Parts: sequence; structure tokens; C-alpha cells
Amino acid sequence: MSEMPSEPVKNQHNTVDITLEALSHEYRFQLLRCLREESPIEAVIPHVIDGMEGDPEIEAVEIEMYHHHLPKLEREGFIKWEREHDQVRKGPEFDRIEKLFDRLTEDKNDEPVFR
Repeated sequence: MSEMPSEPVKNQHNTVDITLEALSHEYRFQLLRCLREESPIEAVIPHVIDGMEGDPEIEAVEIEMYHHHLPKLEREGFIKWEREHDQVRKGPEFDRIEKLFDRLTEDKNDEPVFR
């Protein structure tokens, strides 16, 4: 008789999926990478743009970060976002990001293996 997966296993897979999703967008990836080294971060957008290739349109990055990416990361507990001070710090679930980031990056230069 085969065993049915238990609820904790399902939750563990969902947790991994959510964590991978958090790192899947370049803006979120850059912000979370910066938070590994410095927390809190003030003036969020310059930190995100600084790690990006090319010349991103600042206004477009701001709109996406403030209306989509920061709320998403906050909702999942990866960050704490103080809107009135434009400050972001590690949230209670940030350790999940740390563990996954360690597996996805090279030790030498902190660049993702998949780039």
C-alpha cells in the first residue's frame, strides 16, 4: 500500500516554490541580494538598480517595486517594509531566502549560477 504525502511535505514544497518565486524576478533578486549584506536598506531603488545590467528606466523600476514587488516580499515575510522611510529590512522568513541563495550562487562573486 502506498503512503499518501503528508501535509507537512505539501507545505514544504509550497515553501520552496514561494521562495523560488521571490528570487525569480531581477528586481526582487537584486533587493534580496543586497539585504544579505546590509539590513536595513534605505533608498531601495538605487540598491536595486545598482546591481542591474544596462540602463533601466528608474521610474518604471520604482512603480514596479512599490506597487508589486515590495508588497509581495512583505506579504511572504521575506522583508519588513517601512514605506514612510523608504526602508527595507530582513523579515522573519528571510532565512529561507538565505538558504536558497547559498545554493544558487557561487561563493566567489555572489553571482547566480543560472546567469
